[in-house]
Amino acid sequence: MTVRALFFDLDDTLIDDQAAVRHGAECVCSAHSGDLPAGTDHYAVWQTAFALIYPRFVRGELTFPEQRRARVRQVFALPDLGDEEADRRFATYLEGYRCGTRLFADVIPALDRLAQLPLGVITNSQAGLPESKLRTVGIRDRFRIVADPDSMGVRKPDAAIFHAACRALGVDGGDALHVGDHPELDARAAIAAGLGGWWLNRNQAQPQQSLPTITSLAQLQLHGVEKGVNSGRSRSAPSGAQARRR
Repeated sequence: MTVRALFFDLDDTLIDDQAAVRHGAECVCSAHSGDLPAGTDHYAVWQTAFALIYPRFVRGELTFPEQRRARVRQVFALPDLGDEEADRRFATYLEGYRCGTRLFADVIPALDRLAQLPLGVITNSQAGLPESKLRTVGIRDRFRIVADPDSMGVRKPDAAIFHAACRALGVDGGDALHVGDHPELDARAAIAAGLGGWWLNRNQAQPQQSLPTITSLAQLQLHGVEKGVNSGRSRSAPSGAQARRR
C-alpha cells in the first residue's frame, strides 16, 4: 500500500524542544537568579514545574495563561507573584525558547526526500506556538496542515485529531502515516486511529514491543514509507534498512 499523506509530530520530532526549553529556562532563571537558591539547576526546576502544573491544564483545571503563571510561581517559589510579573517572566522564557529553537539535522533532508507527498503536522502544542515554531525554523511552507488542539478541538491521543487531519488532506486514515517521538501519543495513538504509526526513538530508549520504530528521520525513505504502512498498522517493524529491527 502506498502512503498518500505523511504526518509528523512537532516537538522533539522536528524541533529539538528539549534544547529550546533548556535555553528558555536558562534565560528566565538567570534573569531572576536572586529568587532562586544558589546552584539551582535551571532546566531541572523548570521541567519539574511543567510536570506538576501542565497536567492541570490538560484536565481543564487551569486556563492556558493560568498554567503559565502557575509554572513561574512554582519555579521561583513565589505563590503570591502577581499575574503581570508572572507574564513578564514567562515572556522572557518564550523569547529564550524562540532563540534556542532549532531543527534536528535530519529534518530538512527528510522533507526534501518526501516532498512529493502531502505533509502535515499533528501536535499537542497550542496557543499559536506550532505556527510560530515552524516559521522560526523556516519550514511552515512544507506542510499543508498544522493540526493542533486549538484548530481541531481535541488533542492526541484522541483519534479525532488524526481523522480531522486526514480529512483536511483529503485522504483516508488507512492511506496515511504518522511519525512522532512519543510511543503512546504518536505511534500507538495513530495506529488506534487507523493510520500507520511509527515511533521516532531518537534517544534509543527502551524498545516498545511490536511498535514500528526508527531512530532517525534519515531512515524514512520514500520507498520504505510506501512498504511500511501496512506493518505500521499491524504493529510490526518496517522492513529493510529503513527501520531498526528488534
